[in-house]
Amino acid sequence: MLWHTVLRSSSASWAAPVVAVFVLFLLQDSLTANTTHGYWNGATGAASYALTFVVSACAGAGAWEGSRFSRGHVTHWAPARNPLSVALPILTPIVLLGILGMGMALTVSAWSADTGLGTPHPGIVIMWLVMIGAATVAGFLAGRLMPPFIAVPLSLLATFCITAYPASIEPLWIRHLVGGAMFDCCALDQTPDWRALDSTIATALGVLLSGLVLIFYSVKVRTSLLACALLVGGLGTGVWLAHDLPAQPFVNRSSSDLVCFGEAPRVCVWPELTSRSVMIRQSAIAASLRLRDAGLVIPDTFTMAGPPSENQLLIGTGAQPTPDEVTSGVAGGFLPLAPPACALSGSYPGGQAYGSVAAWLALTAGVKPAELTNRYDPRDIAMAKDVIRQSKSTQLTWYSRNSQALRNCTSKPVLPPKTLAVGPSGAAK
Repeated sequence: MLWHTVLRSSSASWAAPVVAVFVLFLLQDSLTANTTHGYWNGATGAASYALTFVVSACAGAGAWEGSRFSRGHVTHWAPARNPLSVALPILTPIVLLGILGMGMALTVSAWSADTGLGTPHPGIVIMWLVMIGAATVAGFLAGRLMPPFIAVPLSLLATFCITAYPASIEPLWIRHLVGGAMFDCCALDQTPDWRALDSTIATALGVLLSGLVLIFYSVKVRTSLLACALLVGGLGTGVWLAHDLPAQPFVNRSSSDLVCFGEAPRVCVWPELTSRSVMIRQSAIAASLRLRDAGLVIPDTFTMAGPPSENQLLIGTGAQPTPDEVTSGVAGGFLPLAPPACALSGSYPGGQAYGSVAAWLALTAGVKPAELTNRYDPRDIAMAKDVIRQSKSTQLTWYSRNSQALRNCTSKPVLPPKTLAVGPSGAAK
């Protein structure tokens, strides 16, 4: 059959406008809600929100074509040809339908994120393609076994449920078998965990290969056993890869992606922020000078890649940072990234001081008091203002004591600064 005849008669050609309208208008808000400005990985991850709907459409179209294939006794008209070679031209337009749908979703997300020139995340795109192929083949087999008025809605609904609902059930790692968390990817300092992508790909590949085997061979015991082995192997591999992953399977972006400027301090930013590098460096230096005047030791390098190594300061990773956000990021770099491990199993008295220490660092670095009202408790802000009214030596002693308390479970915080008795040398008694 000629390709233009296949395309003209395929249900995918009729479904394409529906999928296009659905993605462009009904999914637009969801596709643009979680994008990260300028970051292709973030745009690719956000576009994955449309995957559930696109693969469901492919499964439904595949079921319709499978039913036509069966009702038309196609294999009887070409007995010398293998059924798979006859089916592939029929399935190709449906796969193209899926590519069209995800391509439009990616275009919407990338446009919203203002990514500029670049390429989508290859692992996420491969995941899309394998899931589209698996849904298409599964729907085609359902159409060959059942009449269209059962096969089409059943394929649509079953595929939608299988790909959508695991994201809302426990254990949380089940969602990674169907790519159910990738639409939350990624902040500027994150990249997808390859284990999550490989889990989805392995599971979908098991479905795809087992379906192709059933199409290629006539249904016999050996064929069924081979198909089951491929399906179980794919699912087992997916479970093995995903079983201990968190709900959001993202890892820290490699520090090798950073672009660095200047010396003393050296400021390293993500490549998506190079157009703002002058503002970032100026704001970071200004904040660091204020903190140095307060007695803090300033590292030689400011970085956006965490966790920072020795003599580095993590300054935050906002996708569209303002001078105030950079200043806040420099101040926040002096706080521990997380509570100590002992806090998970016992008391953590230092936690009482976190808000007041964070507010003091921000105010000292140059953040306006009005900017803190939505971040910290008013009592913490009031205490930070009270500390700033003390002498520099008292402030530094207060900060040093509480900074130590934030990093272990034995040191007690010093909350009211007036409880510090400072001797002539400036050291607390």
